Amino acid sequence: MSRRKFLVSIIVLKMVILAIWFSPYILKGSPVYAETREISTQMSRSYNPIADGEKERSLIASFAARQKEIDAREREVKVKEERLLSIEKDVDARIAELNAVRGRIDELIKKVDEINGDRIKKIVKIYDMMRPEDAAVRLQKANEDMAVMILSSLSEKKAAKILSFMDVNQSVKLSQDMEIKK
Repeated sequence: MSRRKFLVSIIVLKMVILAIWFSPYILKGSPVYAETREISTQMSRSYNPIADGEKERSLIASFAARQKEIDAREREVKVKEERLLSIEKDVDARIAELNAVRGRIDELIKKVDEINGDRIKKIVKIYDMMRPEDAAVRLQKANEDMAVMILSSLSEKKAAKILSFMDVNQSVKLSQDMEIKK
């Protein structure tokens, strides 16, 4: 946005210079021109061609120097803009690449979840077929999260039988954990 403002200001500056330069031709028939002509005749009495010529030359030289500065800045802005565009393309390419990788990772996670889900179902089925006393002994030695997951997946009747064969403190703890996980 600042580049546009900069370019607009350059254009406006050029238009002002042109308007000043061509103003005698544009305003010839207007009352403003008559006043300007009167003022210019008064000024011509004090006109010093050498001093005024030097002023004009210095003014033109300063305008030319300013124009060179503006052109140099414009070139710098173009170079920076090109760099930004190439960086933007690189970033877009990297984002696309990362999105593709994310998609592949999501697919792999789904596959792993499906495999784990099947394994958990098999484990639950094994504990469901065990006698409650044997299941209680094994669940007491298992990880609490695993025991809660297995007990939660079993029927309420089967889970109650298994819990009845477990240590009371551990049975209470697993029951509380099962309630929390719901």
